Amino acid sequence: MSFGARVLKTGIAVTLALYLSSLFLNPQSPVPAAIAAIFAMQPSIYRSWKYFLDQLQTTTLGAIVALLGAWCCPMSQSPLD
Repeated sequence: MSFGARVLKTGIAVTLALYLSSLFLNPQSPVPAAIAAIFAMQPSIYRSWKYFLDQLQTTTLGAIVALLGAWCCPMSQSPLD
């Protein structure tokens, strides 16, 4: 098994994801952050940046749609009641 730049870049991304999610988000398990970092890694910096921007746009659009849906159709009571 060769140890190249892509393996090093992925290792750094996973380490940072685990450390930052543990430090700032304090989840019970930071493993999903590491898995997301692995899937987000691309062969080049340009493709990684493009993937990040695509995900940012998609997440922002999803949040806007969710907020509009909650604003248009508010729940009168909790579904757990």
